[in-house]
Amino acid sequence: MVFRIRPIIGDSFKRKERIGNRRARFSSLLALSKFDFEEEHEMNKQLDVHTDTESGLSGELNAAISRRRLLAAIGMSGAGMAAGALMSGGIGLAAPRGSVTEMVYGLSADCGSCVVPATIAELRVMTGTVTGTAFYVTDSGQEGHFYYDPGDTSSPDDTGLVLVSTAGYRFKRIYEGPVHVKWFGAKGDGSSDDTAAIQAAINGLAGGGVAFLPSSTYIVSSTVSIPYPNVKIMGSGSSTVIKAAAASNYETMISASGLSGIEIADLVVDANKANRTGLTVRTVAILLASCTDSSVDNCIVQNTIGGGGIPGVGIALGGVSVRCKVTGCILKDCGVAGKAADGVYTSGTQNLIMNCIALNCTDTGFVIEKSSLSGIIGCTAKQCGAGAAITNASAADVTGNFIDGLTIYDWSASNTGGIQIGTPNASLGALLNTRVSNVTMERVAGSGPSVYARQQGGKIIGLTLENIRINGAGTQGILFNATDILIANCHIYNTTNAGIQSQGACERVVIEGCYIYGGSFGIALTTGCTGCHIVGNVMIGITGQTNYGVYCFGTGTNINCIMNTIENVTVRKIGYDAGTLPNVFSSVNAGISTNATATATALGTLSRKFQIFDKDGGSIGFIPVYSTIT
Repeated sequence: MVFRIRPIIGDSFKRKERIGNRRARFSSLLALSKFDFEEEHEMNKQLDVHTDTESGLSGELNAAISRRRLLAAIGMSGAGMAAGALMSGGIGLAAPRGSVTEMVYGLSADCGSCVVPATIAELRVMTGTVTGTAFYVTDSGQEGHFYYDPGDTSSPDDTGLVLVSTAGYRFKRIYEGPVHVKWFGAKGDGSSDDTAAIQAAINGLAGGGVAFLPSSTYIVSSTVSIPYPNVKIMGSGSSTVIKAAAASNYETMISASGLSGIEIADLVVDANKANRTGLTVRTVAILLASCTDSSVDNCIVQNTIGGGGIPGVGIALGGVSVRCKVTGCILKDCGVAGKAADGVYTSGTQNLIMNCIALNCTDTGFVIEKSSLSGIIGCTAKQCGAGAAITNASAADVTGNFIDGLTIYDWSASNTGGIQIGTPNASLGALLNTRVSNVTMERVAGSGPSVYARQQGGKIIGLTLENIRINGAGTQGILFNATDILIANCHIYNTTNAGIQSQGACERVVIEGCYIYGGSFGIALTTGCTGCHIVGNVMIGITGQTNYGVYCFGTGTNINCIMNTIENVTVRKIGYDAGTLPNVFSSVNAGISTNATATATALGTLSRKFQIFDKDGGSIGFIPVYSTIT
């Protein structure tokens, strides 16, 4: 490659002045015109967003210097090309003085302002004088510029950012923005163990920053831990794969605990369940435990597995995480028969699962557990045991969780249903003020209700189910046991049992504006259901199916059926057991249906009347009102 240099006139260039220290020489290099070059380094292309602040130099070179500008000045694509002696006798490309060995070992005259090509091995065995010289490391995948820091005698050799020679010299990489895991010796060849190299790259981010994994497959044999806040692990999308080593026996692949500002983005994390037959633990691909303001974005997570009676997890926002997000992720092939796994799990406060896809997760696609003010937004679950769950298994109350936008296709969990809401064990913490809305569900196989709100410990108080479209259910469309529940504007088709059914003691229930087609019952209210209002619903039976419109079982009290439309049922429009007497007022065949009339053998005194109109508004007469009936 031929570089063209455009001179810049200014105080920075004093052609006959010899630069006497490192800071002055690098400032001069920066002041040079930029070389034109033909290609950008892959990492700079990927991570331009991280280069808008200039913070790469450390130690004595902590000047405001841009890595990109420096590399442009000395020829970023000119790996191994010397750029020294640019100041002596005119501007031009410098030739190395002597051999590489002489340059590295200090056997030639002082190079002045040279940039000397060298390997990592050569720097590590250096014994000569190096003050005043910059080095360009030429090892494949680890290329970059280093300088000697005479003031540092303690930094350890981490291969990527600091190299230590046998003489105790510390050579420090000149960089800005992300650190590259291959600088630290990661091979990314799909067979070498890259755990230590990746961990070293992350450990180099004590002040925060980005660890970048370019397109490759990286094998990890133990947990990669994030020890510092404000750290991001970033790949190149689906071509960057972090894969658990075959036969390895550890739980979590990438982990951070109690930190803020953690980001994991644009990579594949593969727990490799098929090749870890000796596992004695469950597996979790990504765990942010009790983290704050952190996220997992645009990742593909796959092949986790349960163990020890505990579900595996693709991505977990565990503990008491606060304001954390999982966005744009795909969770697939998690769990096997008998060792189920969830797609995404979250606990804590104000956490969000957004625009994610769960595919073939044998437990639950998306789980909000022991959490408050957390939500599932715009997600899809296909062929999972259950599509989603909002539950509380703790002794403390939780509140304000929601689902807003969820499509579920083909679920199979008979015990939880397609969506589980509730308190599934004996813990006494209540689930308060939960909302599920804008949901589409289609069942292909399996059993169980579509939406199941169940309380086995603490109460479910304040539940709203609205705008839910259900096609097919193993049993009920919506099965609930709750207090203060609103079921509104739901469309339920082709259930094998009731379209909507209560279970156990339920108080203050409103079911309004729903359309129910088929099922053995349109709406069924069981014993102990009180304060119920069934208002403005449409229930249509299927020919040949034994069905009721509304049926009230047992001894429910204060049940009002108002202005419902019930058609094509084969038994009764509204039926009830002897212990229940619902209050009915509906329209039937353009007439009035009510069970609130009084019997009489003779009319009493006519006191008032109210007028009846036809469909065009014309009066067709009056209905009398009698002050007494005898």
